[in-house]
Amino acid sequence: QVKHRPGPFKQTNKSHKHGKHRSKGKLDEINSGRVGAKSISRRLHHALSKQQRQNRLSQIRKHKRQEVLTKKRGIGNLGSVPHIIAVIPLSLHAVDSNKIVNDITSCDETANIIKGYSGTTLVSNSYKATFTILQPPLKDLYACLDAAKIADTILFVLSASNEIIDSYGHHCLSCLFAQGLPTSIVTAQGIINHSGKKQHEIKRNIQKIVLQKFSKEKWFHLDTQQDAQRILRIAATTKLQKITYREIRPYLLAETVEFNECDSSDNGVLQVTGYLRGHSLSANNLVYIPGSGEYQLLKITAPPNPSLNSNSRRSSTDQVIESMEEDMRVLDEADPAMQETLIAEADIDTLNDEQTWPTEEELQQADERKQKMKRNRKFAVPAGTSSYQACWIDDDADDDENNFSNDDIPDAVEYDHDEPASPVSYHAYSSHEGESKTVTFSTVMDGDAINYDQEMDWERERTELEKMRAEKEDRTFPDEIDTPLNIPAREAFIDYRGLRSFRTSPWDPKEDLPRDYSRIFQFQNFKHTRKVILSSNEESNVQIGWYVTLHIKNVPRDIADNLQTHRPLVIFGLLQHEQKASLDEKSAHLLNISFKVILIVDRMMFQVGFRRFSASPMFSQHSTGNKHKLERFFRTNEAIVATMYCPIMFPPAPVIVFRENEDGGFSLVATGSLLNVNPDRTVVEKIVLSGHPYKIHKRIAVIRYMFFNREDIAWFKPVELYSKFGRRGHIKEALGTHGHMKCIFDKQLKAHDTICMNLYKRNFPIWDYNPIV
Repeated sequence: QVKHRPGPFKQTNKSHKHGKHRSKGKLDEINSGRVGAKSISRRLHHALSKQQRQNRLSQIRKHKRQEVLTKKRGIGNLGSVPHIIAVIPLSLHAVDSNKIVNDITSCDETANIIKGYSGTTLVSNSYKATFTILQPPLKDLYACLDAAKIADTILFVLSASNEIIDSYGHHCLSCLFAQGLPTSIVTAQGIINHSGKKQHEIKRNIQKIVLQKFSKEKWFHLDTQQDAQRILRIAATTKLQKITYREIRPYLLAETVEFNECDSSDNGVLQVTGYLRGHSLSANNLVYIPGSGEYQLLKITAPPNPSLNSNSRRSSTDQVIESMEEDMRVLDEADPAMQETLIAEADIDTLNDEQTWPTEEELQQADERKQKMKRNRKFAVPAGTSSYQACWIDDDADDDENNFSNDDIPDAVEYDHDEPASPVSYHAYSSHEGESKTVTFSTVMDGDAINYDQEMDWERERTELEKMRAEKEDRTFPDEIDTPLNIPAREAFIDYRGLRSFRTSPWDPKEDLPRDYSRIFQFQNFKHTRKVILSSNEESNVQIGWYVTLHIKNVPRDIADNLQTHRPLVIFGLLQHEQKASLDEKSAHLLNISFKVILIVDRMMFQVGFRRFSASPMFSQHSTGNKHKLERFFRTNEAIVATMYCPIMFPPAPVIVFRENEDGGFSLVATGSLLNVNPDRTVVEKIVLSGHPYKIHKRIAVIRYMFFNREDIAWFKPVELYSKFGRRGHIKEALGTHGHMKCIFDKQLKAHDTICMNLYKRNFPIWDYNPIV
């Protein structure tokens, strides 16, 4: 019997959905008799009532206010750390900084004046404050930077003349802005020397400059002692700006400096006395002297504080120190087992080397032999050849290849490199009848022309011209080079490789590392190490605000003599690992003040936070990814990363780059910040080999001028080709033996297109770090 099957138009009703959830009645039955747990959950989750939340916020506000007041009272009050004011004039000839310092120190007749090594300390009972006035030497940029590092307030002094800020002032401001400014006060000197109408015009110009440079509207007069009193009152009540890189480290401004030389060597103990700031210090930590390097501490003692007289209010710490006996004033002494070492380079494991390497003595002996052979080499030249002309003769060529001999040259002479030639006259050979004539140049020239030529460095001029031409060519044809004719391309570019994609292709950062990499230290996770060191930077025996003497051992005599200047001396304490060498990355931005081309091999001066040193950096693009393209030139208004061998430093830290001028001074080149410490950063140099279409047939073309022999084509056959018009292709085969090759592309080429091939090689910086600048 056949069962009826419903058709497509059969009505099908939805079934009742029962049992998939509990009904309301069922839920009421389950929950009947239960007690709400709201009160229990509030206690477990620490929920606060409205009144409790208000009380908690009030306590947080009071705690923050108390922290601000404690920090403010810890600087500048009687019995505490003096408030440091650095006086920086922005016009060398129109501002009298000596008068400003005299007005500030003499505005309170009852104050106690103490002359120190770095500045003048003013202990005022009227203001109930203590100030230290720093006056860095004029035209000393490093002194201004060191004073700004340590200062709580910078007093900028403008001129009331036509030139409110001169060229030195603009240069100094650019460096200070890049370094990071503390609290600043802008003043002007000399306004009272002008009439009323002239004063109005000068004030308007000063207001415009202050708003443009400092982004503030307030500035003050500084001509009388009443003006100086107002400046001190403003400095004592203004909120202080926080500078992170100095707050996480201990630092000290030298009040007195004394050098005790040891009998056994030229090294001695440098005793630097001052107030400890920033962070607590231990005698086991290392200290850094700007421009000199790192040193170890022998001990830390507590000398008598000259700013505390009988009428001054003493803090509890000062009372404890004053109550100590003379032989018990040692606050902390270095423990050889716990003290940080001065080891900056890692031990080289020579067993890991897979090849022999000549020693420094062998390389030096080879250079000496080469120079000696060159000096002793004598060869025949035509009669009358000068020393300059003889230098251009190829003395390394074989005698068999010469087309002439001594017999072919009438009056031929043997020229010796060691024998000087006369700059006035020489004998010239004439081909007519073997005659010899003497050509004499007059030595009487215009005096101004002689002086001008003597003052000019023509070798430097020629070098700068070559740099400008190379930079222009690199800007017009980036990374393109010509394939050499006399050397096979597979030998000339043996260190280069092709990449399918610069962004995604792998590159092992541990591959083919130079020998210098065995001398540096590397972190497994630099960011985690920095976080651990900063969080574990516990309080040490010597606290902030103590008047202490640092006994720095093994300081050379010449370093101590160089410190005996009027430049402020600042001592910084180092964090853990900051004396060790590694590969640091610094982000830099070239300012629009460069008038010369900067090559990657140029030596520069760096100031990174509190450090100052010289090095030859390696520039690369500031990009993402695991590979970064090498930059041959440092161009204006371009963000770039400078990589170099130098001691480790934990960010944040500002970076200032200087370059040496012809007159021996230094000009500001770039500013930036410290990025990272990463030896695995892969900086890749890119070169482009170019060729031109010779014959084109649809997608197939014959390319020439990229290579000049058949073997080079076979060597670079796996590398991908591309054109400047966007075509992609590869090499199929070589045609003939003179460098023509058949290539196939994704689309047909145009006759005026250019075919390119990218090759890459990893580069490393040069190890020439010098801490003494």
